[in-house]
Amino acid sequence: MAVSCSSHASTPSTATVNVDSSSMFSYAGADGLTVSGAAGVAAPGVRVTITAKTQPQVKVVDQLTYLGRSVDIVIGENAQPKAPVTVSIPTPNGLDQTVPTAVGVTERDGKPEFLEVINRAGTLSTTLTHLSPVDFFHIDFARFAKGVTDAIGTVLTGQSTKSPECVEKSIDVDGVTLKANRTKNESGGNLDAVWPCLRFEHGQILLDLHANGNRAWLTRSQPDVGTGALSALDSHAATASGFISTLYNLGKRRSTGTLMPSTTLTYSFSPDNPPTRAEVKVDPGLMLTSALVYELTALLDITGASTGDKLEKVPGAYDCLLGAADTLDTAKKAFIDNFLSAFHTILGCMSEVVPGPAAFLLNIFAGGATIVSGLLTSAWNEATNNNHGIIIINRIGGSTQVINEVAVSADGQPLNGYHEVGGSETVADCEPSLAAVNKNIYRCYPTAAGADVCWPAASLQLLCMDDPWKKQLRRVSISAPLAPVDPPQQAWPVALQLDDGTQCRLRNGGAWGSRDDDYRGAYGCDAHGEEGYVLTPYDVYPIDRSAPMWTVKTGDLATYGGALPPPVTHTVAKAWFASK
Repeated sequence: MAVSCSSHASTPSTATVNVDSSSMFSYAGADGLTVSGAAGVAAPGVRVTITAKTQPQVKVVDQLTYLGRSVDIVIGENAQPKAPVTVSIPTPNGLDQTVPTAVGVTERDGKPEFLEVINRAGTLSTTLTHLSPVDFFHIDFARFAKGVTDAIGTVLTGQSTKSPECVEKSIDVDGVTLKANRTKNESGGNLDAVWPCLRFEHGQILLDLHANGNRAWLTRSQPDVGTGALSALDSHAATASGFISTLYNLGKRRSTGTLMPSTTLTYSFSPDNPPTRAEVKVDPGLMLTSALVYELTALLDITGASTGDKLEKVPGAYDCLLGAADTLDTAKKAFIDNFLSAFHTILGCMSEVVPGPAAFLLNIFAGGATIVSGLLTSAWNEATNNNHGIIIINRIGGSTQVINEVAVSADGQPLNGYHEVGGSETVADCEPSLAAVNKNIYRCYPTAAGADVCWPAASLQLLCMDDPWKKQLRRVSISAPLAPVDPPQQAWPVALQLDDGTQCRLRNGGAWGSRDDDYRGAYGCDAHGEEGYVLTPYDVYPIDRSAPMWTVKTGDLATYGGALPPPVTHTVAKAWFASK
């Protein structure tokens, strides 16, 4: 934050007044300036010299607005008052009287001292117990919010266009070629969010995500696996992006999926479970917290507080700030409520490490938190809504992996990582499950019970699977023993994983939309936008199994029918069937 001094010159206005016989003095200038000393301020007859000018005595930062008056009071031969001295000036037009934003700044022992200013009835008043020149300032929350917004903008736009040599290079694993596409920016931006690279080392497939610019990213992969260690951080100057790295590096590790500026994050996969997709989403909580700390530090610089140094030395200081960042990431509330909670936490964290004058300023900021939050809403929306990237790992060659899932043992117990999550529905009208490749796997009604892939469990009970990713089973009851059933001649997979990592689950009833081209939804997928369903014409098997790598068509459904984009063909990486 730039530090500057007022550039306009001024001619000081000097007045003198004597302490009266009751050891008091009072002065009222034509311009609204008043100065008064309480009883006992000095010995009777002592001369008080009052010098007023319109040039600040102390340095000014962008968040402080000088209110046009600097006052110097001298009692006798530079004596200190023995009772409080009150200085008042007219409240400038436009200064909000509902928020305590005015502050007096003086010096004591060569260091700035901040004074409480009362804004009442058109007058700003402060009380001195130690005499040195005093200036009146207004903390400008709009300037502060603009500084935070600019810092966020620097982080959002700070990208490099030079990619590592490994980008878009393919690798061969067990006869299958894998290639990571460059990041598809969901916000429509032109530059890559991160640079993805694939390697095959020591029997593992490694997906490296290289940071591109100043952002901090939350990342995840499909399949979901842990990450390796981060590479060493580059050194940063005291910039907004530098604070992001410092917060992360010196505080707690928020998650292994956080990609920091100037780092590389590595995901590791086994060859039999290769990567299909990675997502990166900007970490708005960490970004906003860092920008706020950066701007507050610039303001506190006028107090002489070395904030960054103290934050590093005080145990738990950075963890405290990261707690505020976590609040901004996870709170399920409107931004203003979310922000107020986090901002007060940030102010509390910093007050612990920079007490005294700095803490006084931070306390004033607490009163203006609502104003700041309103001014930062658009910056927050930009950080959260427009920074989402997707990396697709294309699979070339090979064949669809067929998985015969056994979720329940022969004696009716959860198996292979599946677990029971409740359920108490009673079902009836059971028939062979569409997903079954073995005998006696059932589909029962009503469809709302979620009982379309069920294995016999205890007497008159079934355990029914949700999908192979959550590995959840729900227990349902039947009123009479079930007759043995054979599997269908051509089973439908209970779940599919497509070439871009999209996960799709077999439809089980429900009210779905429609299309004008007579396609219907056979599977619901976790993709967004125009490819949320696996589509098939009526009475047609939804999967083309004529080649080793199966294919499906995906697209959207409309609430009331209507024209939609034509279906898109995807290959099927994995297909799960229900087995024993």
